[in-house]
Amino acid sequence: MKGKSFATLNASVGRRTLLKGMAGAGAALAGMTGFAPLVFAENDVIRIGWIRATTGKAASTYAPIFSGGLVAIDEINEAGGILGRKVEPYEVDDEGSPSTQPAVARRLIEEKINIAVGPGGSSQGLASLAVTSPAKILSTAYALSDDFGDAQKYPYHYQFVLNTRAQAEATVRHLVDKLGIRKIGILQEQTAFGEALGKNTVDFLSQRGIEPTTIQTVPLSPTTVLPNIDNIRKSGAEAVCAWVSLLPAYGMTFKALADLDWAPVLCCHLSALSDTLFEMAPEKVFENAVATSYKNLTWTADEPIGARQTAYLEKIRQKPDMAGREPIAMMAPFYDFLHAIKAVAEEKKSLESDALKAGMDALTNYDAMLGRINFSATSHSGHSADSLALAKLLSARDERARGAFRERA
Repeated sequence: MKGKSFATLNASVGRRTLLKGMAGAGAALAGMTGFAPLVFAENDVIRIGWIRATTGKAASTYAPIFSGGLVAIDEINEAGGILGRKVEPYEVDDEGSPSTQPAVARRLIEEKINIAVGPGGSSQGLASLAVTSPAKILSTAYALSDDFGDAQKYPYHYQFVLNTRAQAEATVRHLVDKLGIRKIGILQEQTAFGEALGKNTVDFLSQRGIEPTTIQTVPLSPTTVLPNIDNIRKSGAEAVCAWVSLLPAYGMTFKALADLDWAPVLCCHLSALSDTLFEMAPEKVFENAVATSYKNLTWTADEPIGARQTAYLEKIRQKPDMAGREPIAMMAPFYDFLHAIKAVAEEKKSLESDALKAGMDALTNYDAMLGRINFSATSHSGHSADSLALAKLLSARDERARGAFRERA
């Protein structure tokens, strides 16, 4: 487990007064031109805890989700930082494991860091919050369990990503209310995320007088899902909710459908929005497949993709190893979280944890990249089902997708 601070350097002309630490050449330039190049003092830095897996089985899956956070840091620093201070990520490798989280969190506490992004994953996030919440570290994990929006349990965590309840509600609306399907099987992974999404799906089906035809469980990193998919097929299901999170598990799911020559309506988690899946199974098995996305990242005949989202995509693409992974990067919560932190800190004129919490608790109708965010002192779940949409996987082939966007189902 390693911790390191690194900066994304940006040279831009600012309208602010010259900050402390101006180099001599910069001062000379200011005298000649009347403009001051934006320079931050080395010791006047805000370090953001950056909890991510750089080693371990999940490292490659979680890698792209932090790119949006780096874009936000670039933009924030170009705009003068936060309260005139430069922002830098302080990276700690959590190996993608729940067991490392207490040590990672203690590292941030020792470094006197009170804002953090990560970790990725619900099980990892819960283990992290057990330590970061009492320490008043404001954070957002890439974690979808609706527990993460519980302001009583986790008063310093803010959920800037869709949660499992909103995702389940949007999915059941699509399958039952829109398509009229009532025979639905569930495939879920044995993690906090999988169990929460499965439970919420059952709850919303139950409200409509429907029980799943079967619920099949698999490990986080299964070796095969073929027997599970076959059991769902045999249960008479006409649709499948495939609640797994890792891309290899989705590759196995689509390969199993191909092997069984079965093409039900398949609803996936947002991690299935990757072009690399098309390399893992024949294209025909994707014809009835959709995945959870945000309305802001999907188009219809009457609603094209917004200019703001298109510009964000271009910035995401400038980060390393983004080819084919842009949708996952764009749907991560860290971009919106960091910009909200800047907005709240500058409104409150403070970076103290309690001041930031008061500002975040009052954040309503916040126009975030992914949709409107609403928090309160009792709810830290920012997105409702109304922010979400089901996206057609095969629309990745459409030129309007630009490698990241999808057509709304």
